[in-house]
Amino acid sequence: MAEQNEGRESLGRLSVRELVRATSWGTVFLLVAVIFLLGAKQNIKEALDFSFKRAVGEVYYFVSNPEVKQDIKEAIDLWHGYKYKKLEPTGKLGGTQ
Repeated sequence: MAEQNEGRESLGRLSVRELVRATSWGTVFLLVAVIFLLGAKQNIKEALDFSFKRAVGEVYYFVSNPEVKQDIKEAIDLWHGYKYKKLEPTGKLGGTQ
C-alpha cells in the first residue's frame, strides 16, 4: 500500500512539474508572438501608406496629361448624356469614325 501511495505522489509531482513547464513555454511563445505582430503591424502600415502615396502620384501624373483630361471629359459628358438626356449609343468614340 505504501508503494502505491508513493507512486501517486511522484505522478502528481510529475504532472505539476510538466504543467509549470508548459505554462512557462506558453507564456514565452505568446510574448514573442505579440512582439512579432506589433512589428509586422507597423511594417504593413508603412507599406500601405507608401503604396497609397505612390498610387496617388501616378494617377496625378497620368491625369495631368492634356489628352487624358480631354478623354476623361468626353467620357463623363457621354455618360451624363446617356444617363440624364436619354441619348442612344452611336458606337463612335471621340475622334473615331
